[in-house]
Amino acid sequence: MLAANPAQRAKVPARHRVEMRTWTATQAAAFLQATAEDRLYAAWVLALVCGLRRGELAGLRWADVDLDQRTVSVVSQRTTDADWNVITKAPKGTSRRTIDLGDAAVAALHRHREQSKAEQRQWGPAYTDNGLVFVREDGGPYHPARLSNVFQHSARRAGLPPIRLHDARHSCATLALAAGIHPKVVQQLLGHASWSTTMDLYTHRVDRLQRDASARIEHALFSASP
Repeated sequence: MLAANPAQRAKVPARHRVEMRTWTATQAAAFLQATAEDRLYAAWVLALVCGLRRGELAGLRWADVDLDQRTVSVVSQRTTDADWNVITKAPKGTSRRTIDLGDAAVAALHRHREQSKAEQRQWGPAYTDNGLVFVREDGGPYHPARLSNVFQHSARRAGLPPIRLHDARHSCATLALAAGIHPKVVQQLLGHASWSTTMDLYTHRVDRLQRDASARIEHALFSASP
């Protein structure tokens, strides 16, 4: 019944982007080496190598993993609402994607599946088989925040600066760009809605790629025989 909307006169605070904390290639490799025997090693590989989000790891199902074709389909995620309750939903837009796996990821998932089968036999009828890949020893699902806590505890135990589990995804992106992988490919790997999103998030890396590209073009032009 108001004649005007008072919210229109409100001063909107400036949006501040959370600064990323990422690992170098040496630090990421040290973490994976230190956690190679952990139950959740395969989850850390998918985060650091494939750029999966925390909710995507928590919601990943064995039905979405094809080890013969060496792919993982991201079609479900388990996230939290404002009251910290876990909700399962499908990813939006390009976040729904299929990722090709490398040798390390395939080997880690093979071992993780055998480990899960052994735990299921050990627990017997008390085991909860919900089809999820990353679960507790009794098959119960992880709260997404619990995955973050385990990840950071493992980082401290490895003597590395603790970063968020989501920053493992950022580490994957920065390492991929530093390795010369095209930003469009990185966008598809991470499931960003557009190439511009990837470029905005990792401007410093894209700028470095542009400098490298200029140097390569100059080398191609000025070192060529007339």
